[in-house]
Amino acid sequence: MLSTESQVSFSAGPEGNLSSVGVVYNDSLEQQAPAFVRGLYKGLAHGLYRARPFRETLVPANQLTVVEGVANWRNDRGTSYSLEKCGPLSRSFLPKANKTYLVEFDLQGFSVCSEKVYDVTVEGQKELVLPVAK
Repeated sequence: MLSTESQVSFSAGPEGNLSSVGVVYNDSLEQQAPAFVRGLYKGLAHGLYRARPFRETLVPANQLTVVEGVANWRNDRGTSYSLEKCGPLSRSFLPKANKTYLVEFDLQGFSVCSEKVYDVTVEGQKELVLPVAK
């Protein structure tokens, strides 16, 4: 049986000098669970990993910024388990002043992961930001 509880750790900053942004988890599964289970999961995720459903950080405008994400999860096999991961994946982009960006780390089937950066400045719009060559 495969655990569906994964956390993604993010770092961001100038190339070669990344700082930890923190750990996030997918709260869509949490929303489907009964209240008691949601509370228990939230407590474990917050307490053990200091994980949150999202993280925010400021990055300087007009400076090449690298965002790096790595997913970690536990693969349960009866009475044993293994710790698995996907990544790290890195994306470089050039943030503009007065813009809001969203970084999405997508883990598909606990085997393939991808990371994308979007400009979400205009409410209701999500524009893919193309990576910048380092």
